[in-house]
Amino acid sequence: MPVPSQNAALSTLAHHPERLASCGRPCPFFDVRVVRDDGSDADVGEIGEVWVRGDAVSVEYWNQPEATAAAHTDGWFRMGDLATRDADGYITIVDRKNDMIISGGLNVYPREVEDVIAELPAVNEVAVIGVPHAKWGEAVHACVSLRPGGTVTLEELQRHCVERGLGSYKKPLSFEIVDDIPKTAVGKVFRRVLRERHWAGRERAVG
Repeated sequence: MPVPSQNAALSTLAHHPERLASCGRPCPFFDVRVVRDDGSDADVGEIGEVWVRGDAVSVEYWNQPEATAAAHTDGWFRMGDLATRDADGYITIVDRKNDMIISGGLNVYPREVEDVIAELPAVNEVAVIGVPHAKWGEAVHACVSLRPGGTVTLEELQRHCVERGLGSYKKPLSFEIVDDIPKTAVGKVFRRVLRERHWAGRERAVG
């Protein structure tokens, strides 16, 4: 299990029924921040990276010294999770930072687009990734597995995204039909596997 998952379970324990999407508030033995790219604290409701510190925080990635070094800043462990924090301190995870898509300088969070596309009756599962784009740097690309007998077109995906209020830069510019969506051992979408063939020999601006 990745270290950030362990830390998140330890440092956010309090739950209320009205905040089911939240992972809770920091417990008394942990400090938790939601941080902008420049290292300053994000405002209430603003998306930033979760940083944690505390005596029980895991301090390294197994056999990954470079990743461990990159994850530490001034005594804080950078979780790699993007989240918001409300006025009462409740933290809601938005996505993984290295899965974020930067298209034309604008941030696109895959989970937001996936949730909208998954509403279509023909869609069984969906994973959204960023793929190289000559003009925008990255473009939104949807990997879709269909229900038996289901069909879908790019135009249908785009139209549904617009009708559901997503900004035009968030709608997929391309898509592919896949048999299965790869997942990690704990059931999370393994977007890196889907990105690999699109980014062979290239470097992403994220992660």
